[in-house]
Amino acid sequence: MKKYGWIWSLVLVWCLCALPAVGQKKAGRAPQGVVELTRVRLTPDVPMNEVRIEATVRVPKAGKYTLTCTRSCYADEDPDAAILEVPLRLRKGENEVSALIDMGENPHQWSEFHPDLYRLHLRIEGKKGVGETDETLFLRQWEEDDYAPASLHGMQWTLNGLAVLLRPLSASYLPEGTPAADAPSSAWLRFFREAQAKGFNHWHPSPQSVTPALLAAADTVGFYLHIDEPDTLERYARHPSVMPYAPHADTLLVMAPLSLDAEVGRIYLADDTIQGDILLYNFTEDDHRQPVSWQLQSVSTDGEPDGHFATQGEEDYVDAFQGEVTRVATLRVPLSGIQAPHRLLLTLSTQGATRQRFIDVRPPRAPAQKP
Repeated sequence: MKKYGWIWSLVLVWCLCALPAVGQKKAGRAPQGVVELTRVRLTPDVPMNEVRIEATVRVPKAGKYTLTCTRSCYADEDPDAAILEVPLRLRKGENEVSALIDMGENPHQWSEFHPDLYRLHLRIEGKKGVGETDETLFLRQWEEDDYAPASLHGMQWTLNGLAVLLRPLSASYLPEGTPAADAPSSAWLRFFREAQAKGFNHWHPSPQSVTPALLAAADTVGFYLHIDEPDTLERYARHPSVMPYAPHADTLLVMAPLSLDAEVGRIYLADDTIQGDILLYNFTEDDHRQPVSWQLQSVSTDGEPDGHFATQGEEDYVDAFQGEVTRVATLRVPLSGIQAPHRLLLTLSTQGATRQRFIDVRPPRAPAQKP
C-alpha cells in the first residue's frame, strides 16, 4: 500500500480542487434554468368588469407552458370563477404574455367608501420549472371630467364613473400631526382614519415623503393621494389610492360630502323677489331620498329671529344621485312689504346636512327726479 500512497495523495488533492469548481460551475448555470415571472402590470377596466394582466416571462427552453391566475373572492362571489388558466407556447428567454381576468357581474370596486382589494396569485408552469408571484388586484378607474363646471369647486375627477369631491387634508387639523418618515403602516392607518373621521378624503404628500408604509395604509383605508411626479402612473400603478398626475392646485374645501346651497344673491331691494335654485351636493356612498326644507326669516344684528318676517317651504320628494349635484327645488319669495333695511337668514336642511346664509334687504330705489 505504501507503494501507491503517492497516487492516493494525488487523487485526494484533485478531489479537493476539482469538486468545488464543478459545484461552482453548476451553481452558476442554475439561474439560467429557472422559470421567472417578472414586471407584472395590471390594468383595470371598470365598465367591462375586467383586468388586463401583462407580464414578462423568462423560460429556459421553448415549449408549452400554462399561466394560472387565481384571485381571492368575497363571500358574495363565485369561487369557481376566480381561477383562469391560459395555455402558452413560449420561446426560450424572455416573453411578453397577457391575459384578461373576468371579475364577474358585480365585482367589488375600490373607493373611499369601500376600499376593497383582491389578492392575485400568478403561476407559470412547464416541464422545466415553475415561476410564481403575488400581486394586489383592484377595480379602480380614475378619469378627468373635462366638462365639469369650474364653479363646482374643482370636482373634475370621476372614480369608477362617479364624480368625486376631493376634500384635501390639512395636517394642522389633526392633533398628532403627520407620522415620521420611517413610521410603520399602523401609524399611517391611524393618521388616515383620523383624517377620514374629520371629513377629509384626499392628501397631497411630497414625493420625498411617500413610503411603502404610507401607500399601503392609504390603499387599505381608501384615502386618495395626489403625488406630483410625471411618471406617477408607472411608478405607483399597484396602488389604487394614487391618482393620475396633474399639476398641484389644491385649496382647502370646506364643503361636506353631503351639502346644500342656493343660487341666490346676497343683497336684494325690498321690492325684489328672491328667486333661485336649491342645490344638493351628494358625494356620499348612497343616493339621497330625504326631504329638503328651507326657511327664510328676518333676524336682528346678533343673528337671532326678530319676528318681523318668516316663511318656509319643503320639497318632500328628492331623487339626488350619488356623485352628482342636483337641483332639488326652486326658491321664490316676494319681498314686498318688508321693512328695509333688514337682514334675512336663509336656512336649508335635509337629513345629514344644514346650510345657512344671510341676505341683506335694502330700501327700494328712489324714483328718478324729473328734470
